[in-house]
This record gives sequence, C-alpha cells and structure tokens, in this order.
Amino acid sequence: MGSMEKEVLKETLSLYPKTNSVYSVLVTKSAVSLTPLNGKGLSNSSSRANRRSSVTSNSPVLDLKDIVGCECMKGKTSDDKKAYLTIYAYPHSKKFGSKKTLRNRQTMTLTFAKHENYMENSQQAAMWKTVLNFLVRNQELESLDLPEGLSFSLNNSNKHH
Repeated sequence: MGSMEKEVLKETLSLYPKTNSVYSVLVTKSAVSLTPLNGKGLSNSSSRANRRSSVTSNSPVLDLKDIVGCECMKGKTSDDKKAYLTIYAYPHSKKFGSKKTLRNRQTMTLTFAKHENYMENSQQAAMWKTVLNFLVRNQELESLDLPEGLSFSLNNSNKHH
C-alpha cells in the first residue's frame, strides 16, 4: 500500500476480543491497515486456531484483493452497546520449503464503540461494511448512497447525503 494513496475510511477502533488495544484503522482503495495507538499492537495468539484464523503481527494489512466479504454483528448480550464488523480474507502465503502459495482464511473483527448506543455504533459498522463491499467488488464509490448523517472521504472531499 503506497503512502500517497487516498484514505477512504479512517477510524480509531479496537479488535475483538482484545478491546483494550486501540488502533487507527485505515481503508484505502487497495487495503485495510492497522496502526497501534496505545503501544500494545497486534500480537501472536497462543491458540493455534487463532493464529491460523485471525490477523496477527505478521499481517497488519489486508489487501482488498484478498477480502471476500464482511458481516456486521451484535454483541451477545442485550446491554452490549458495541457493534462488530468481521472482515473475511484469504491472503496468499508462501508454503514453507516450496515456491507454491497457499490461501488461509484470516478474520479481523473491528469493534465499533464510539457512540453511547448500539444503533449508532451499528450504523457506523454497516457503513464500513457497505464501503468495503463496494471497494472489494471494484464498484465506483461515487454511486454509493449512504443513509443521512453517514459519510466517508473520497479524494479529499467529504460526501454527505
């Protein structure tokens, strides 16, 4: 991902389940990247299954060409005000001792908790999902119609509906 690339979405979020680690999450037309804000950063999980399936310190960037989709989710309890967006990707990784590459599933679950109520957090997660789906499918963002009050930046201008 080039440093000159325009940002489409940018927000301070945490990753589920480690909601005490905060990241600047940046979406461009080619990738989703994470930058740790509180020094904790992405760490390798001790769980073998989690190492295989979630984003680790070796993969703080997901290329849009590797993303296959995303889904919004609600917390397990009715009093959970957070909304969650899980991004599914199958990036290429080199097979050890071979020139062949493999694709292993990776997931990144972003936690939206900026607002005091679930509905606003959910709307923000849904907007991210919509924008990511447009980017993944190479659709023009100019044709994206967002609900009232939601916006994203494109070519240094804000789009408001």
